Amino acid sequence: MADELEDYREQVIKEYRDQVKKYSQEIRMGDDSTFNYSMLFNSYWRLYQFSSKDDKKPDIDKEVVEKACNQLLLKIKEDITKGNADAHTYCYLADIYIYREDNDKALKCYDKAVALDESCYLNRGDFKNIELDDREGALEDYNKALAVEKDPEKIELIKDSIESIDIFRNTDKILAETDKTIRDMKIKSFLIFGALILYIVFKIYVTVSYTHLRA
Repeated sequence: MADELEDYREQVIKEYRDQVKKYSQEIRMGDDSTFNYSMLFNSYWRLYQFSSKDDKKPDIDKEVVEKACNQLLLKIKEDITKGNADAHTYCYLADIYIYREDNDKALKCYDKAVALDESCYLNRGDFKNIELDDREGALEDYNKALAVEKDPEKIELIKDSIESIDIFRNTDKILAETDKTIRDMKIKSFLIFGALILYIVFKIYVTVSYTHLRA
């Protein structure tokens, strides 16, 4: 399991490196859209997350991520000032608040996005599921997203997210039952560790899948 996670981590790092090259080049070529700045910021941010914790020579340092974040924020402020902001604009702004660990403001941005475009229920559902650990709130948003989504790939992602919540529910139930009957703490620790690994894999999967769908 550990080797598989490490292989997957290396694959994710490579994909984010490619994303950084792609969107950096598009911006240099003159396509300085807010979308491209958002994708560049997210690629730098995720690359920093996946590569800087364990690697002795990470791909980038925090200052690079901060620069990309500030560039995106300027584009967002420009869109809002000129009246060009749409639902996606507020999702981009939510990314910045998540990065800066301000979930309250991030949630307000997602609320605005949902009010403008119901397809953003998926974005808010992922936020509730991953950042807030609010499974019930996430499930409600996922079901709303499923009712309005037309893109087959996003529909499959929503279904996978709903299924993951069911898996976590079952895991919680198993742990509750074993807590009453199993005295061997090694077995219980193994179950908890397995659930943790599953959660980590899911977070990586959602992050990568969502980035690909936005691309």
